[in-house]
Amino acid sequence: MWRNRWVRVGAVALGFFLINATARFISYLTSPRDETPTFSTEQSSTDVVISVAGALSIVLLLAVAAAIWAVRYPAGRMIADLGLATVVGTLLALLVAPFVARNTPLDDGGLEMFVLQFLQFLGVGALGIFLGFVTMVVLGKDWKTRGLAAYAERYGRRPRRVA
Repeated sequence: MWRNRWVRVGAVALGFFLINATARFISYLTSPRDETPTFSTEQSSTDVVISVAGALSIVLLLAVAAAIWAVRYPAGRMIADLGLATVVGTLLALLVAPFVARNTPLDDGGLEMFVLQFLQFLGVGALGIFLGFVTMVVLGKDWKTRGLAAYAERYGRRPRRVA
């Protein structure tokens, strides 16, 4: 099952969604309950800590996935797969995860905030993919570097002398 390319992409997208849904649920549990709903953009310090921890967890998830896939696959395939997982995870996090905290997707501030959150999630995902890939390139473990090293090993020797 894990050999299927799209299962792995879906698993990363699901992990992205679960991290965000968990952060939203914890934020919902720790926020004070008011009888009158207010639509202010101010967050408590607890909500900020939970948001930052969720974002860092998403960066870590995508960095680890990028590091593992950079070793096994060419950079183009790795970026395409993880980019798709990031977009799908972002859409799930923005359209489904608000219901975990008893909200709707556009309750946080309308379409403008929705688009800003979408771009923010894409940026966080791109940062994670970049960090994982660059780490493997620096260590010399990525797919291209390993292929070039194998080529140099195979053809870099001096030719045999014919007696």
